[in-house]
Amino acid sequence: MIHTYADVAESAYKAYGAVTGNKNFRGEPMPEFKDLPETIRTAWEAAALQVMTCKDRVPSEWPDPLRWAGWKLGDRVLM
Repeated sequence: MIHTYADVAESAYKAYGAVTGNKNFRGEPMPEFKDLPETIRTAWEAAALQVMTCKDRVPSEWPDPLRWAGWKLGDRVLM
């Protein structure tokens, strides 16, 4: 089965919701991931990708987070 980075982002979003009681930072109910604006889903995807990229690296080897500027939702798939 092929999974996209968007799938990883959705999983991270759900983990966030599990910790916060499905409330956003304002204390409001979190919408379903699919119902978020594309920009917000893309931001979650970029955040998940940054974490995946930093995994198993020392901080001095972490890539610049600004490299995700211009990322488009679902640009790549996980194999």
